[in-house]
Amino acid sequence: MRLECGCCDCRQALQWAEVEGGPKSPLIVDACYFLNRFTFLKGKELTKWYKLRESGSSVRCVATCCKSTLMVHHPFYREKVVMVMADGCKLNLPDMSMEPVSRVQMKDVPTDKISLVKPFKGQPVDPQALDINVDGMMRFFMKELDKEVEEGEGSSTGKEVEEHGWTNLGAEHYKWLLL
Repeated sequence: MRLECGCCDCRQALQWAEVEGGPKSPLIVDACYFLNRFTFLKGKELTKWYKLRESGSSVRCVATCCKSTLMVHHPFYREKVVMVMADGCKLNLPDMSMEPVSRVQMKDVPTDKISLVKPFKGQPVDPQALDINVDGMMRFFMKELDKEVEEGEGSSTGKEVEEHGWTNLGAEHYKWLLL
């Protein structure tokens, strides 16, 4: 599944990475969700897990060499799916033509930035109703989170976080790191 996320944490995490030398952060994050099973083919030693703040829920895997955000672990995903922020790294997928199904968490976009929000699938931007098709997103999560994940080769975000721990960035909630 793919969606657009306007939450302050997604944006702040990518802004932190950009300040540290990573890819340019967007106003709205392009989030892709995959089965939470992966293998580092090389460079695992160049990754580190970060939380924005102690009270945060998401833990992000970041490449220490280039500050690319590789994947995001969140307890809500129940070890079934992992989020990849397409703007946070070079993402090569066989089919990036997959359209986002929804736009969510847009309440966190500051009112002075709403004019920068691009239309969603051609729909005009309505400042009073920026979230679009939240039901579609929730249907995806309920269906995927009810599935049993088969044991197999590779790792999962939960295993990696448990094995390597995470570093607290001490970021102030809702603070913009870039203008």
